[in-house]
Amino acid sequence: HPCSIMLAQAALETGWGSSRFFTRANNTFGVWSFNPRESRMKARETRGGKAVYVKKYDNLYGSIIDYYKLIARGPYKEYREASGAGGNNPYEMIKYLNRYSELGDEYVRRLRLVMRQSALEKYDSYRLDPAYML
Repeated sequence: HPCSIMLAQAALETGWGSSRFFTRANNTFGVWSFNPRESRMKARETRGGKAVYVKKYDNLYGSIIDYYKLIARGPYKEYREASGAGGNNPYEMIKYLNRYSELGDEYVRRLRLVMRQSALEKYDSYRLDPAYML
């Protein structure tokens, strides 16, 4: 999973780190909550008159783990196939994330713009030191 995509999604989903979901819930990727028994936070807006909730995390690590689970299990089969087939062009891969947001293709356009303007592809070769995760 190219770091440039993940960084662009984090930037968009958190309003560059300024969103209430990020600052109060450590929710880096706008992951929704459908389970009233999990830690979550109510959104100010509704969808079709129904309340929307996002997951609330103790730390950023939990948010990142859930993001990877969402990409691995959610409706992103084409994205996973492109990634598994040696997909190393993040600009080609992002078109398969149009279902990640209600914005659809506009979300993909915004991802592309953030990636290009911030030159995020330079981070695609970066890897975290496993010791950091302990």
